[in-house]
Amino acid sequence: ALPIYPRVAIYNKKLSIGQNVQLILETEDANNNTFTDFLEKMSSFQMFLTIAAHSSSYPQEIVFYSSILFYEYEAGVVFPDEIRLYYANTIVQDDNEINHWDMLFSYSDIKDNFVNIISKWYEEKDELTSILGLFLQDYFKPGIFNENRFLNIAQALESFHRKFIRNEVLTEISHKEMLENIYRDVPERYQSWLKQKLAFSNEPTFKDRMVELLKYFSNDTLNKIIKDENDFANNIRDSRNYYTHYDNWCF
Repeated sequence: ALPIYPRVAIYNKKLSIGQNVQLILETEDANNNTFTDFLEKMSSFQMFLTIAAHSSSYPQEIVFYSSILFYEYEAGVVFPDEIRLYYANTIVQDDNEINHWDMLFSYSDIKDNFVNIISKWYEEKDELTSILGLFLQDYFKPGIFNENRFLNIAQALESFHRKFIRNEVLTEISHKEMLENIYRDVPERYQSWLKQKLAFSNEPTFKDRMVELLKYFSNDTLNKIIKDENDFANNIRDSRNYYTHYDNWCF
């Protein structure tokens, strides 16, 4: 007799949950907001998300609506007509799962002060654009060489310090007085050369900028990683000079 086994049904099932997030930009005065204005606002928010998530962010679709373009559905029901934007996405898409512990911050971290934070972000966006462009290249173009990535971050930090911390060592009057005293004791034939050399003499050095940034953003975590601010700033300066000039005298 043949053995009889109970019939076993095998089911392959998979459950996945997806989440789509929409950014809605509205204006009450369309005459003062152009198509380009909307794209700039969206791009600025995209940079904000990229920093927060520590991963490249990009829109999957862009849809515009106009107060003067409608279509009639049926029985006189009117809906705004969609204007879909088709574009070439040049951002290298990172489809890896984003974990909360990998993020710089999440909405729950800043929700109590979100309005002030995002308002300040847009207020400073013109000043931040060039800095963020350097800093975020690593997210949007991850294939660049490590040396270029380092130089971009170093330049972004220097620009941030120049725009938001300080960009002078002495007051303008004191610096002018100092230069006049120096020029007075220098022969006329060297004046032009010396003035070119001292044109930016009132700006902090790159090392000084790095030290001040470390002090400005000092916190328990950073202080545990960087034991000596001067040594760290020296290493950053020397590495920046080496990868710029590739001269051994930099070390």
